[in-house]
Amino acid sequence: MEPEEPEVREAAGVREATGIREAAAGARETIGAGEKVLKGEVNLEMELAPEGTVAPEGETVLEREAALENLRRGLPPPDGEMLKAVTVGGEDGIWNFWREHYLADYVAAGGSKVKFFIGKAGAGKTHALLLLLAEARRMGYLTVYADARQVRLNKFDSLYQAVLDGVDVAGLVAGYAEKVVESLGYPAGQIPAEQDFFTWAQARGRAAETLRREVQEKLDALYHDRRINHNFAMAFTQLCADHLGARRLASEQKEILSDWLKGRPLPAKALKPLRIFARIDKYNARLMMASFLHLLRLCGRRGLCAAVDSLEALLERGPAGRALYGRAARNEVYESLRQLVDDFADFEGAFFVFAGRPELIHDEKNGLKSYEALWMRIQSEVSGARPNKFADLLDQDVLVKEFFTVERCLELQDRLNNIFALAAALTREDFSSLVGAVSMFSPVRRVVEAIFGASEAVAGLTAGTAAGETTADEGTAAETTAGGETANGTTAGEGTADGSTTNGATAGWSAGGRGEPGGEI
Repeated sequence: MEPEEPEVREAAGVREATGIREAAAGARETIGAGEKVLKGEVNLEMELAPEGTVAPEGETVLEREAALENLRRGLPPPDGEMLKAVTVGGEDGIWNFWREHYLADYVAAGGSKVKFFIGKAGAGKTHALLLLLAEARRMGYLTVYADARQVRLNKFDSLYQAVLDGVDVAGLVAGYAEKVVESLGYPAGQIPAEQDFFTWAQARGRAAETLRREVQEKLDALYHDRRINHNFAMAFTQLCADHLGARRLASEQKEILSDWLKGRPLPAKALKPLRIFARIDKYNARLMMASFLHLLRLCGRRGLCAAVDSLEALLERGPAGRALYGRAARNEVYESLRQLVDDFADFEGAFFVFAGRPELIHDEKNGLKSYEALWMRIQSEVSGARPNKFADLLDQDVLVKEFFTVERCLELQDRLNNIFALAAALTREDFSSLVGAVSMFSPVRRVVEAIFGASEAVAGLTAGTAAGETTADEGTAAETTAGGETANGTTAGEGTADGSTTNGATAGWSAGGRGEPGGEI
């Protein structure tokens, strides 16, 4: 049956929905730190690299400096090409294993999987997640990155919202609309971007009513698909009909439908005129997730690849000392994850990775082990000397221990020196000590910090030597008095009380290893 054209008759409901939407937008961080890493929103208050710096083809000086700043702060480079350029041991990277054995095979065929990825600070978890997402995008997957410190995960509808917040609904609508146009026998690529299909087809002699009926029949196929929730299909098909030009929606209506698909709370009186009779909540969010995943493949995507980082936030406390997640909220998160693991048999084409630090395992009172229903599903019952990359719970520290050898450290030093014009010259013995030391930080982070520290020390020594030579030249050229004073009044060969020369030239290292005022050779 052909649905009636929706109209929003209750203006108050629309106004209320708009108010809620604006308030939510003001309070919500868009995927938080993950977006900042991916978009490169970092502090660039530092000198530009020398023009002779060797960098990946097409990289700008600002991109190099953004990457350098991130690496100094313990974050992966924001640019994808730079991220690959500083990656060593890529052939052994877990992202490549997941790509070959899951994204290119099992998930592409309609299967789904959940992975838990644990590792120390600086072990390269976020680095691996971003490389995984880059590979997934290249393969035709929709990708989403979320940070557990920025989004609430304590109910399944919260998890649904975290995923859909990173989804371009308009892009999905356009993708499905192209499929509809092609199924009607028209080449979608010939329709001008500024013109909708309905207007374009009418200009070529198609009768309006006949064309509208054919379009609606194609859209009704989605509504009658048993794998898609009726309310979900109703919202999406209305947006498709508007995109095709068959049935127009007001801008407020389109925003309401898009927000509803993303799981945002809306008043019933705004939804009823659009024939949406249910909100997305913790009771139906799993059905909506299954509907969304099935729809992705209908829109031409291979599936969904989602990464949720910083899961250790479940155990952390805020600045005021209050836990970010109380025990009840934390257990709700674990229950949502348990449901996700159990329901993946019904999900289509999805790969989820939840990453966090070892505290999630070691804290038996508050960590994953505290929720037995989840722990029993993800624990590795058999462990060996080498890591099992097929395991649902994977330890990045074990992977690092296996592939992050002294040779890889030397390779990393060469790459950083070439890309950022550094002057680090650490030896095999230095790296052997760094890799073998026991610390709360990963060897990867210790090695990167050591490379930067060594380079800064060399730079500081060079700057200090140059400053000392300048001071000596000036002292020699100055005319001295009988008392041994230079013409500018400073005793030759002596420094002032703070160790600086009279003209301000200094030689020495600051706390950061650079030649700055405050030291003497």
